[in-house]
Order: sequence, then structure tokens, then C-alpha cells
Amino acid sequence: MRLHYTKRPKRPGTLPFRIIAFFSLWTSIGLAQVRPAEPFTLAGQLAQSVKGNVYVLNQDDKRVFSAPIQGTRFTLKGKLAEPGLYRVQLDTNSRTYPVFLEGAPMQMTIQKNGAYQVTGSKLHSEWRAYTAFTDSTRNKLIGLSQARSGATQKGDTVLLNQLWAENTMISLTYGSRMADLIARKPYTFFNLFLLKGSGYADDHLVNMLNEFKPTLGTYPTFQLYDQELKTRADNRQKVAIGQQAYDFTLPDSTGATHSLASVRTANKLVLVDFWASWCGPCIKEFPGLKKLHAKYASQGLEIIGISTDKEPKRWLSALSSLRPSGLQLHLTEPSPLRDKYAIYAIPQTFLIDQNGVIRGHNLTEAELDKKVAELLAETR
Repeated sequence: MRLHYTKRPKRPGTLPFRIIAFFSLWTSIGLAQVRPAEPFTLAGQLAQSVKGNVYVLNQDDKRVFSAPIQGTRFTLKGKLAEPGLYRVQLDTNSRTYPVFLEGAPMQMTIQKNGAYQVTGSKLHSEWRAYTAFTDSTRNKLIGLSQARSGATQKGDTVLLNQLWAENTMISLTYGSRMADLIARKPYTFFNLFLLKGSGYADDHLVNMLNEFKPTLGTYPTFQLYDQELKTRADNRQKVAIGQQAYDFTLPDSTGATHSLASVRTANKLVLVDFWASWCGPCIKEFPGLKKLHAKYASQGLEIIGISTDKEPKRWLSALSSLRPSGLQLHLTEPSPLRDKYAIYAIPQTFLIDQNGVIRGHNLTEAELDKKVAELLAETR
């Protein structure tokens, strides 16, 4: 789970550089070789004798390796195309134990109370240290989110600002630590594992992949991620300024559906805002959007908020407590909308004119106010 939010391009707080040769990596990786599979062993020690089998599950819950349990011991063996996070499960219960497997002889001890320890894997040790850090950060952010809800209900703006400042400090500390971990040398598969879940802007991701390539370029994950970034870049070109916005139809909180076409033809200008209830930066932009809507709604501006929350209950709860401006819709899955609008990070905003042409993308509050005024003036 990501604990920080991907920052949109050209906004304060993004990584401070953009690479020049944006496609340099992609033009050279097409014929890259894949490294041979590496053998691993995981020797297990249980606290008490058990009858049955032990399994290794992949991220799709598929059993990929198995071995019989012999008394209090088992030995799992196999070959890995690359290291990765798996889960070990005894068929005597449903509990699973996350293990970062790699091509090495590893040992695993499972206690009676369910506590377990893995040795012999440097990658697993790095993963455990990383999860301890992220769990701590997550708990802090959850506490701050709950405190902000209380401050909002009480109308205590002073406390709310303090809580946001603390949230920002924790997020910056987390981001700094993550950047250090991802860039730490010597590069191992764990650098790639962290990068893939980092949520960095794509230009920085490509830059880091280019840096990793000599060491990690033969891993399947590297090559698949590289291709994914290329596809995302292609999709972004389709929502560049001047392109026709993809039409969509989505439900509101009552179940009634609304299309972009119907909203934009009834108004002079539409601002589409992709957000989620768990996204702090998204919520932090709501006051500015409310102010913008109040200022220009009578002149023909409408806002369409599109929640990407997977759980409708979270979205409905956020609507009730935050009361965002404009027409609020929910992104129902599966949907082509994420790719059609290249929504690989939030918040994302698109300013669309009455003809369905994209006229602005991810503008700051001041830039957005200026651009809305300018476009509305063109229609008078």
C-alpha cells in the first residue's frame, strides 16, 4: 500500500528534475535478454509436529511451490524467474506468512503463536525493515486523518492547519526515506520492488530505470514495467492540451447517470477532477475548488468530481463529511477511464471547453482561476 500520494507534474513538491532523453530507455530495451531462473530452498522449522503440506502462494493466490511437512520440518525447493514477495501457507490453517524469496538457501522458523522469522535472505530482511517503517507511518497518517475530521466538524481551522502541517512533515520524511532506499547502492531487486510501488512521476521512474538497467535490466519485472511506462506515456499524449476529451457516463450518489457530453453542452466550461477519499492532497484542494466554483458557476463553469475509491461507502462518507463542489460521480470498475485520461496518479484535473477540447491540465489554483476567467471571456 502506498503511504504517500503521487504528485502531479508541474506542481510544488514534485521531484525537481525532468530527464531530457525521455524515450532513450525504451528504444534500447526491446531485445533485452531475461536472466535465467535461479534455484532457491526454504527450510522450515515448526514449533510442533504437523501432518500435511506447505505451499508457496504468489500474488494471485496461486500455489506455485509445495512440499510435504515431515514432523516439524519442511523443505521447499524450486526455481525463481526473479526474486519477489510470496506467502507461505500450511494446509493445517488459512494463515499465510509473507516471505521475500530469492535465489538462495533460506531458513524459516514458525512459532506456536504464529510469529515467524526468515533468515538467509537479504531481500527479506530489507522488506521487513521497510514494512516496519511504512506501518508506523501509516498509523501516524491514519491518526492525523481522524484528528482532521474532528477538527473539521468543530470548525477549528487553527487545529486543522496544524494537523495538515504535521501531515506534510510526516509525508516529507517518508518521501525522503523512500528516495534514499530506492537510490541506495549496490542496486538489488529490492530497489526495483520499491520503485514500482513508489508513485513517483513517470519521468523520474524512467530516469531511475535507466540508472538500474545495467544491473537489473534482465529481470522480467524491469522489462514489463518499462513497457507499462511507455504505454502510459502514449496515453498521456491522447489527453494533451488541444486533444478531444473522452466522453464518459458515470453514476452519482443516487444512482442516476451523467455524461460528460451532457454536462459540457449545458455549460461553457467543465473542470473534471479525479480524486479519492484516502488522498490527502486531493482533499486539500477542495477549498480552492469550492472557491473557484462559487466564483464562476454563474458564468458557465461546472465541476465534475470523479472518485476513484474502490469502495462506494468510503466515497459516500467523504461526500457527506467533505461536501465537495460540483457534480460528484463515482468511477465504477472495470472502466476504460483510467487509461483514457491517463489516471496513474491523483489528484488530476482537466479543463474542458464546450466543444469537448482539453484546454488545461493539472493547473495550480492561481493558474486555474486565470485560465477559467480567460476561457469564459472567450465565450461572451
